[in-house]
Amino acid sequence: MRQILQHVLIMLFLGVFWLGCDVLEEASKDETANASEALSDEATDGSVEQTTNTNSPTDPSIAGGDGEGAHADASYAAEDSGSASTAPMAPSTSTKSGEPGMPPTEASSTTAGGDDESPSPTPPEAPLDEDGEPTEVTDEAPEDPAEPEDPETQSGVLTAAIWNDLENYDDFLTFIDRYPEYQSDWALDYDTRVTFLVKGANDQPVPSTRFVLSAGDNTLYDGRTSPQGKVVWFVQGDPAEVPETLRLAVTYGESEVTADLSSRKADESLKTFHEFKLTTSYVRAAKPALDLAFVIDTTGSMGDELEYLQAELRDIVHTVKLDTSSDDVRMAVVFYKDRGDQYVTKVYDFTSDLDIFHDRLGSTFASGGGDFPEALNEALAKTFSDLSWKTDARSRLCFLVADAPPNMYDDEEYTYVEGIADAQEAGVKIYPIAASGINKSTEFLFRHIAVATQGQYIFLTDDSGVGGSHITPDITGYQVERLDNLLIRVIEEDMKPLYQAD
Repeated sequence: MRQILQHVLIMLFLGVFWLGCDVLEEASKDETANASEALSDEATDGSVEQTTNTNSPTDPSIAGGDGEGAHADASYAAEDSGSASTAPMAPSTSTKSGEPGMPPTEASSTTAGGDDESPSPTPPEAPLDEDGEPTEVTDEAPEDPAEPEDPETQSGVLTAAIWNDLENYDDFLTFIDRYPEYQSDWALDYDTRVTFLVKGANDQPVPSTRFVLSAGDNTLYDGRTSPQGKVVWFVQGDPAEVPETLRLAVTYGESEVTADLSSRKADESLKTFHEFKLTTSYVRAAKPALDLAFVIDTTGSMGDELEYLQAELRDIVHTVKLDTSSDDVRMAVVFYKDRGDQYVTKVYDFTSDLDIFHDRLGSTFASGGGDFPEALNEALAKTFSDLSWKTDARSRLCFLVADAPPNMYDDEEYTYVEGIADAQEAGVKIYPIAASGINKSTEFLFRHIAVATQGQYIFLTDDSGVGGSHITPDITGYQVERLDNLLIRVIEEDMKPLYQAD
């Protein structure tokens, strides 16, 4: 009996032993499977981290590229993500934020300190609003209310000065003598001037009347008097060769008055001033007509100031029309570039409509050019051939806005010389406005054009801070002011002698 019991106990022990072995074997298999699964998950986590690192704009070198692609990928991901559910996945907690190439991020700091055995990354929690509710998380940058829209270019910015060489003629002659090479280049001879003043019987200056000066069959000057009743004739060649007797013919209204004048003083020197009085009185108009033409260089070098000039001219003309209370103020525009550009000249004839003028003025932009000189000769030709200047307008002004001299092509049939003659014949004063970038030779030419047409030389200055550098002219004693105020004053002062006396 005892032996049987021992045998049974041995069998039970062996059964329990084999059962325990089976349990241990199954447990070992489960542990091995879990370990394999963990390794697989870790490998997967490494792929996510690599993708995240590639798209990280903080350290583009991880992607192995030049950095630009990394920034581009990050931007693309940000554009596609609109909420927390589509935000870039946070890195696995198995990666430490201090490891090379993985700087701390908001996502990694959110999951830092978690269970290292957890294979799945945890997205960052959405921030709470004032009521403790989760707020929507997006990758869109908030709008910056402090950043204003680009304002329209304003007037009243450009600064300039003006100089009247006719009133400072001795200084002008000194300027000419200082640059004999430019006098030779431009073939201009303005060393000797003779001024004529035409008045009515009531001693009022007679504006815009036809004035012809001749010696025998040779016409010396053919033009119109200024609003101040003046004509300035520049003797070409040796003054000693001017004939002793000059014939003057003035056409006023329907009648022509002629007279012979002596060109010499008692000492036989040339007489430089003549006053001629008509037998009829001149009555000033209450609201005289005014023609304003703007000839503007629109080549690429004008790009630094053109928009400001367009804004200034719009407001200037508007102010002049209001101040003069005249319905007969007309404006024209001649744009020019150079041969081979989008256009050589673009002409808009006179209009009294401010809106039309504004549209035309803003219809172009700076482009083209290339070399320094531009198609100024062609622009002057169009100014006097295509614009319908009023013969009965009492004031005619042309503002030439440019930063370069004319291009003197071999086939040029019309040059600034013909332009000066046409301006004199039409009674148009030319006011050059020198922009940034002109040189001394251009200053020399522009000042001669102004003198020859009884205009004045205007030049922009650096005081505005707009545009490139402006050369210092060979002038002393000028005053810098706002360009708009300057031009308004010039226009209105030119019209002053034309108004009916109170």
